[in-house]
Amino acid sequence: MFLSFVGGGALPVRLLSRRHITQHSLLNMRFWRFWFNSFVLSSQYNPPRFVEMLMVLLAIVMLIVWNFTLEIPYMILGWSFVVGASISILVREAITPSPDMRVNQLAAFFFLSISLYGFVYIFQTL
Repeated sequence: MFLSFVGGGALPVRLLSRRHITQHSLLNMRFWRFWFNSFVLSSQYNPPRFVEMLMVLLAIVMLIVWNFTLEIPYMILGWSFVVGASISILVREAITPSPDMRVNQLAAFFFLSISLYGFVYIFQTL
């Protein structure tokens, strides 16, 4: 079977069987269901760590957007998410220490120091 379009030529079109489309949809649904279940399970298993992860992911997104647009509000929001996640990590580790407490504390202090440099950069450019 060929698909004609305005301008002359014809393109071959591969017809997919209903079985192929159904299998593809099921695989796609399984993929998204796996990620959704992982998302829900991680939020129920350790809510503070889930919120910290979400804040760090939002910070990464905001800083990537800032990198392309160079608009200061994205940078301020990104660094604010980093500060919030770092302070949350430090408070969580102070309340309930985990086996990898030192690594978490070092990462939190590293994030705080980088965000401090980010805010200094913001205040110098204003």
